[in-house]
Amino acid sequence: MFVMKIKKKSILKLSALIILSITVYFLFYNNFSLYKDTIAKVDSVKHYDITATIVNGEDKGNKIELTNKYEDSLVYDEKYNEGNYLFVSYSLVSDSWSIMGMKRDYIIALVLIILFDLLIIIGFKQGFYTIIGLCINITIFSLSMFFYTKGTNILILSIFMVIIFSCLILYLINGHNKNTLLSIFSTLASVTLIATISSIIMFFAPNISYDFMEFMPQPHSTMDANLLLISEILIGGLGVIMDISVTITTCATELIEKNSNISKKDLVKSCKEVADDITGTMINVVLLTNIAAFMPIFILAVNNEFRITTIIKNNMYFETIRFLTGSMGIIIAIPLSILVVSKFSRRLEIK
Repeated sequence: MFVMKIKKKSILKLSALIILSITVYFLFYNNFSLYKDTIAKVDSVKHYDITATIVNGEDKGNKIELTNKYEDSLVYDEKYNEGNYLFVSYSLVSDSWSIMGMKRDYIIALVLIILFDLLIIIGFKQGFYTIIGLCINITIFSLSMFFYTKGTNILILSIFMVIIFSCLILYLINGHNKNTLLSIFSTLASVTLIATISSIIMFFAPNISYDFMEFMPQPHSTMDANLLLISEILIGGLGVIMDISVTITTCATELIEKNSNISKKDLVKSCKEVADDITGTMINVVLLTNIAAFMPIFILAVNNEFRITTIIKNNMYFETIRFLTGSMGIIIAIPLSILVVSKFSRRLEIK
């Protein structure tokens, strides 16, 4: 009887989650009234000619004709299909409508809904806290970028984000306890160390050419570009360093709690065995992440007949830097985490 009640309760919660998810998705799918820009739904497509119906604003319900010319490679153009929602604009000069882009918010919403649902279904309470952490972190990042547009130094904002991200994520996932404080301390120490090493190398090394960092605002100084690169190193290395710090800190703390007289040699040996199992995997995570970030640029450059050697030399340079510094952070985080736990674990008790 008790088991049946639990199952019934679980089914009700799952049903409520599914209903909520479907509702949120359709709210995003039909949020046309929230946009000031005109949106049109594609009714039919005949090669370059598109017939669409406006779904918001004063012209809602009106049929319009659009032209969408595109190359077969689709490098700079898009091919639209029936059912797509497009942002359109009317020109008085040409007395015609033109396509400004595709509405994709409902697609992003669907992916996020699936992610959040899986976190809640599999992770339960912990998954819920993870969602809260993600939402808060995205908000903090958005605010930081807003302040950057107002002239705030990007490195100061990145340092602020690293501290907040570390504290918030670890507290939400691990709670208020000894391991959380030790993990935060070792994480921040590791990130600070790789940023310091990177800064020293950049100071003494020849000037880096930022000509191929297309997103840099123009004109820019070398100092501005260096600060941006250091900021990328800080943020990019935080995730894996945090993971390593938590794993090693938890391992070392458990060993000390089970055997308060354990020697430093045995502690280091045991933690090293754990580190050996995860270091290779985490370094490959950093590598694959940077490969994924570089792939669109590589494909675009190849399609535009750039030489592969030119692409690797100029475009892949910054991905290589982020990979090497991230890997270095993983290696540094291991002894730092062991050192922090061995020094402070016996002194720090949180009730």
